[in-house]
Amino acid sequence: MNESTLQDLWQPIETAPRDGTTVIVWPPTWMGATSCARWDDDKYARKPRPFWNRLDARRIYMSREDPPTHFQYVLPGPVKKPPTED
Repeated sequence: MNESTLQDLWQPIETAPRDGTTVIVWPPTWMGATSCARWDDDKYARKPRPFWNRLDARRIYMSREDPPTHFQYVLPGPVKKPPTED
């Protein structure tokens, strides 16, 4: 893939699924690595404040202070092939 094609994978966070789907988010949190997040509607709080819950954030405030601006879907992993008979 060329750089232009890779850039096209990033979409505005406003268009991301808010159904519990895990997505890759930008900007990175710490050490420059992208992270994964899922939408948390915070429905069990007394005063709900929905947010993108970054899976690598140690505390909720870390997710709230630097919300993502872009996302891309997590690609499926490799398919395990069944063993072949010799």
